[in-house]
Amino acid sequence: MAAAYSTSAASGVSTPAATTYDSPSVTVNSGDVVYVIVAASAGSPSNPTSCKWDPTGVNESLTQVGSTLTHWSYARASLFRGVGLTAKSGIFRATWPQAQDERIIGVWVGSGIDATTPNGTVATATGTNTTPKATATTTATTTAMAVAITSAARSFMGRA
Repeated sequence: MAAAYSTSAASGVSTPAATTYDSPSVTVNSGDVVYVIVAASAGSPSNPTSCKWDPTGVNESLTQVGSTLTHWSYARASLFRGVGLTAKSGIFRATWPQAQDERIIGVWVGSGIDATTPNGTVATATGTNTTPKATATTTATTTAMAVAITSAARSFMGRA
């Protein structure tokens, strides 16, 4: 089955300062893979400590993909991934260890996505003089997604 877009949602807030921020409600179906990017900007922002699916219900944790991206002096964005989440409608909640004034969250839900490796695998060459190499996880998609959404975050936060 080819990968298919299911739904997405994004929102941002510039005040009040808080340690959490929730996405708009989305529906996750059985077998969907979810990517959530969260960004924050404050005097000295910290990295998110977690991202949860349906925090007041099933409260399932997502896995952070790679390291947090610092995209200017006082802003950071982190990408989280969820596989095998409970199928239902709900919200995603990002949590920081200290209050953040400017926050944005973007959610992308899709089906038919490789649930084992975050971004698929790199094809390997085969032939008379080569030996197939072990598959490698790509990170280009993760970086591109982070840059695109953090650019939107910068615009939202007045730092375009």
